[in-house]
Amino acid sequence: MPDAMGNAPSFLGNPGEPVPEVEADDLKTFWQRTRDLQARVPEHVSIGLEANAICGPDTNARAVWYRTSMI
Repeated sequence: MPDAMGNAPSFLGNPGEPVPEVEADDLKTFWQRTRDLQARVPEHVSIGLEANAICGPDTNARAVWYRTSMI
């Protein structure tokens, strides 16, 4: 929901702030799982923020998703 100024809510943080660090193994795992899913369902793939289920409960799901999407 937009704030009083009409700005959309921030998904990851505030502009200019760094994206939290993540473990390289989490990036590799998430990347591979998304590619496997795309291979099985090539018509349409939508990955929600299930990085915690893929990588573990202590994973910053948004940071993993964001960093993986930049690759």
